[in-house]
Parts: sequence; C-alpha cells; structure tokens
Amino acid sequence: MIGLIRAEWLKLRSVRSNVILMISIAVLAVGLGALLAAVVPLDDPGPNGLPLSLDPLIRVQLVTAGFGLGLALLGVLGVQVIGQEYRFNTIRATFAATPRRGRVLAAKAVLLVVATLLIAAILVSLSVAIGGAILAGRGVGLDMSAPGTWRLLIGTWLLAPGYALAGFGVGMILRQPIGSIVAVLAWPMVIEQIVVGFLTDSVGRWMPYHAGGQVVEEHAREHMFGPWAGFAYFLGFALVLCLIGAVLVQRRDA
Repeated sequence: MIGLIRAEWLKLRSVRSNVILMISIAVLAVGLGALLAAVVPLDDPGPNGLPLSLDPLIRVQLVTAGFGLGLALLGVLGVQVIGQEYRFNTIRATFAATPRRGRVLAAKAVLLVVATLLIAAILVSLSVAIGGAILAGRGVGLDMSAPGTWRLLIGTWLLAPGYALAGFGVGMILRQPIGSIVAVLAWPMVIEQIVVGFLTDSVGRWMPYHAGGQVVEEHAREHMFGPWAGFAYFLGFALVLCLIGAVLVQRRDA
C-alpha cells in the first residue's frame, strides 16, 4: 500500500494542471481574505448589526472568506485524481500493474485526504496570520478566544477532505473529468443555493454541501442541522459517493 501511495503522490505532484490548481487554491484562500481584511470598512454593520471592529468572529470569517471558492476547487482536485487517468487512458496501465482495483482507489483516497488536510492546515494558518496582521495594522486584531472561532477554523480545515472526497466520488462515477468538474462546481455553488433559497424548511436542509457549511456559521440556522451534525451528514454524503464510485469502477471495464 505504501508503494501505491507513493506512486499516487508522484502522479499528483507531477501533473502540471494539479500544480496550477493547488496554486490557484492558495491564492484564492489566502489572497481574498487578505484583500477583504485590507479594504472592508471597519465601521460598517455586519450580519449581527455590529461593526466589524466590535465583532471578533466576523473578523475571523472575513480573513477566511477565500475558502468558499478554495474548497470548491479542492473538489476539482478530487476529480482530477481519478478523472485524468480516464481522460488520458492511463487507468488501464494502473489497473494492469495493480489488478486489485480497490487497493488503487484506497491509495488515491488516502493520499487525497492527507494532502488536503495538509494544504488546508497551511492555508488556514496563513490566512489567519496575514489577514490578522492586516487587521492589526488597521487597529483591530483577531481575537482567537472569541466563542466559535476555533470551530470555524477547525471546521474549515475538516471540510477540505470532505470536498475532495466528494469530487473523487463524482470522478469515479462519471469517469469524464469535464462533466465531473462542472458537477462538483455547479451543485454547491448554483443548484444548492437555489434549492435552499426556495425550500429552506423542507428539501433545503438536506442539501449536503449547505449542511456541511453550517460548521463555519456563527449560529445554527432555523430548520438546518447543527454545526457538527451537518458536517457529519456532509462527510457521510462524500463517503457514499466514493462507495458508489468504487463499486462502479470494480464492475466497469477500464
């Protein structure tokens, strides 16, 4: 298994599109938060009616705001891990070298989880450090002891592998990277927004990405799961996608 994970690591870091994607994730996650920390007026009222200078949790949400798009792109990275092999037909060589397909998929999943946890840990730390320094320069620093702060940061960190695994599952199911990428971007950013907007108290609460996102919200929304219950539901959704995808990979021709 270690050899398979090393092989997958080589594939992940040697493909140019993956490197560009990870750089894009870093720029979005850290850069957008830093930009907002520099330009958002400190006296304007936030969602709670308090100005930014008096709401410590909103300040943390501000410096981590870039993770909204960053997490979506981690879903694209999950697609790439399997989708590229189908696109360039290297999956046949991979399965010929390791006929037990489940071991290959497990190696890809393990690498994806470890890599995204590491990436997210670095980017969350950088966002807090850089965004916090910018806010401190404007006279308002970050208060890491404010209620909900660590849940927001840890939740953002833990959402990273969830998004990546969901993308991995979709990639296995569809086997077509372009269609899979469209699916993992359009579903959370367009379809779920529409459903939640119109059917909040019924179907909306079962939208997995929206449920998972409750872990980084200050307060649980009415008719929605709680923060950690929503995250658990989202993670279960991602794992079910991976399970369905793995079964289909086992049954289909390469």
